[in-house]
Amino acid sequence: MGHFEPALTAARRAVSLDPQSSSSHLILSNVLYFARRYAEAQASLEDAKALNPGSNLIEESLARLLLASGKVEQARQLCESPATPFGEDYRHWYLAEAYQALGRHADAEHELKESQALDGDAGAYSYATVLAQMGDARAALQWLNKAVQIRASFVALLKVDWQLDPIRNEPQFKVIVAQLNFPP
Repeated sequence: MGHFEPALTAARRAVSLDPQSSSSHLILSNVLYFARRYAEAQASLEDAKALNPGSNLIEESLARLLLASGKVEQARQLCESPATPFGEDYRHWYLAEAYQALGRHADAEHELKESQALDGDAGAYSYATVLAQMGDARAALQWLNKAVQIRASFVALLKVDWQLDPIRNEPQFKVIVAQLNFPP
């Protein structure tokens, strides 16, 4: 919802109550990520990784964080490595974004198609983020509408997800946000 200070307080409290929980560190990292405090998010993610090496959730979070913080080449390498424990749908999603950021548009399109072949409509939110990054606002908004229709869980991130920044000022985006009736 964008209420970062109370979220950070709660996440830090969870870490202090159970410092050996990789999940607590991962949640703190996610809150910091959405607050766009990427260096702090990475430090918390490294704590989570130390407690739970080989976690696909942690590796997927790292790829997302690298992309957000502009470390696109590192994200690409992480995603391309078969040794990285990713779900294939996330691998394609983040590779599409990395390739797009690197100017490899044909590769980005290919990865987007691979992701769509794996997930069908269930990946609507991820397609919207990739297409927003590609500059295709119309298609991004269509997929975002689909994500709302199917009640995709990622829609809860709509107000804070940097990947949607390119379409945030579109009138249709504002309509979608209003329809969701998020609390202030």
